[in-house]
Amino acid sequence: MGIDDGYQIDDYVTEAVRGAGLDEREDLAIALLVGVSAGIQLSDDPDQRGYIDGQHRVAAQLDQGVKQTIIQRVELLDPDTGQPIPD
Repeated sequence: MGIDDGYQIDDYVTEAVRGAGLDEREDLAIALLVGVSAGIQLSDDPDQRGYIDGQHRVAAQLDQGVKQTIIQRVELLDPDTGQPIPD
């Protein structure tokens, strides 16, 4: 199983942690990190580096001592080929 197998990141992560004995709060935290409309997203615009979404989640994680996290990057794909659409 892998992202290259057609999994979206949320499906991939959910499958990867299944059976790990996480509590309800940890499950929710994972869903909020990998959910397509809820994840931490950074701007791809080189002239305007910053967050598109997730500033408060990053601040809360830093307050808790988190050193690494998941961020999302939006990449549009051609529906016919599945290949990235050039910018």
